[in-house]
Amino acid sequence: MKKDQDLWSGAVIILFALFLISQMKKLSFMQSVYPMTLAVLMIMAGIGILLRALITFKRTGKSYHALSLRDLVLQAVIPGSFVIVMCLLLRNLGFYIDVFIVMAGICVLQDFVIKGKLSISPKLAAKILAFSASCSVGLYISFNILLKLSTPAGFLGF
Repeated sequence: MKKDQDLWSGAVIILFALFLISQMKKLSFMQSVYPMTLAVLMIMAGIGILLRALITFKRTGKSYHALSLRDLVLQAVIPGSFVIVMCLLLRNLGFYIDVFIVMAGICVLQDFVIKGKLSISPKLAAKILAFSASCSVGLYISFNILLKLSTPAGFLGF
């Protein structure tokens, strides 16, 4: 039986995240909040990859996804470059504005990948803006209010 790349990828991501969690036991609670959050998100992503592979296998009899150059650029190069640029601008824009822009950019790119063309209706734009704003507000409540952690402030002061 041919080894499936999606199943292996999902398993490796989950194992790596579990390794990270095991290393965080040495940190205090406040120091481990952010890395623990990332590790949990990695586990969720790994489970999503595994489920996608299993569901695709059940539907088509194979779960291998061939990645074309176009797909690689749309799904890895552009989002990766976008996130790197936003990380570089984090100190200038501030964490919450940066999160807002990243989430809106990811939503627009996801819509482009699904539809195959860039067409954003006013209704979709409102949904994207509402989702991005709710992500920023949710993170503000989580980090600043509940955990009392400071985040990088930008030119607007937040």
